[in-house]
Amino acid sequence: MNRVVIIGNGFDLAHGLKTSYAEFISRYWQNTAQKLASCNLLRYEDEFIICGYNNITPELRLRSQGLALDLFDDILYTPVKSRRDIEEHIKAHSSRVTLRAKSTFFDNINNSVETKNWVDIENEYYSLLKSIEENGLSQGACELNNELEKIKIALIEYLHSINAQISENMMISSISEQIFAPFNECDIATKSLTSLSSIFRQNSKSFTPNSILLLNFNYTNTAALYTKGSQNISINHIHGSLDNPESIIFGYGDEIDDGYKKIVNLNDNNFLSNIKTFKYLERDNYRKLLQTLDSMPFQVYIMGHSCGNSDRTLLHTIFEHPNCFSIKPYYHLREDGSDNYNDIVQNISRNFSDMVLMRDRVVNKLFCKPLVF
Repeated sequence: MNRVVIIGNGFDLAHGLKTSYAEFISRYWQNTAQKLASCNLLRYEDEFIICGYNNITPELRLRSQGLALDLFDDILYTPVKSRRDIEEHIKAHSSRVTLRAKSTFFDNINNSVETKNWVDIENEYYSLLKSIEENGLSQGACELNNELEKIKIALIEYLHSINAQISENMMISSISEQIFAPFNECDIATKSLTSLSSIFRQNSKSFTPNSILLLNFNYTNTAALYTKGSQNISINHIHGSLDNPESIIFGYGDEIDDGYKKIVNLNDNNFLSNIKTFKYLERDNYRKLLQTLDSMPFQVYIMGHSCGNSDRTLLHTIFEHPNCFSIKPYYHLREDGSDNYNDIVQNISRNFSDMVLMRDRVVNKLFCKPLVF
């Protein structure tokens, strides 16, 4: 019997790494504030925004040496975490300067961060892609793909700086203990108990996995902290890694959604450019995963992955696989004592077509633990 450990962004966050999309956007605005403070022009522009004076008259241009974007001289003394912070600064200092996003995509990302304090960039991409399809704007798909590529490049650059912070002393002993823990008969789905009970009897109801696969959805190398000194554990960087930027898969993966069927029927490959299914075919990571799933019965651990729709196709394949006999979520325990077990389980349910099977395979909260405790 094997174990497949699904590792998501919450795994990195549990190790103190600021790898969330919201942190990435926050760092962008921090860096932009520094650039604005040193700007000597009437206009600043990068891949994502334009900031500058409205109606640049000849008189204003003559005075530009003294004016420029000097209203940002003191912005570095103010904590900047979002677009709103810079907009508030502009509002307080000048009515002649505006800041605007160069695309609806980037605008939506920032709106999500400001209203919800988090963002799923891949979900925002797919929502806009469906909107473009609904409005018959085929050219819009190309433009959206270009915007996603810019975000991807910036994200990779940001994550490289985070990846450099990973060190061996960051390994969390309780996580390591769970990864290598013996199987617990209480975790086994009822329909699987009959075929697996003899194995438990032969091993005195306590035995460890034949092999452990860390299915890493992150681009960082945090998962590698848990492979030292063990021969029966391996990593599958299913979405690529920072060590090989060309391998990184960044897009959307929900073929079950009704909107996806409409996109396929368009017969326009621009709409499929960043669908994960086709990206998986460019390398053999997905095939290797299938070989592991087909080899023998396996238990699934979920560590830090939300199980959201952006990976729905792949998760559906794993969760409903005939060899899967248990899905055990490790939840996030908040400071106020609440947790996200129900959120994870509800997301897991969206990856099933058979809800009876889902209820049988997902481990009861009574037998689950926080990822870090």
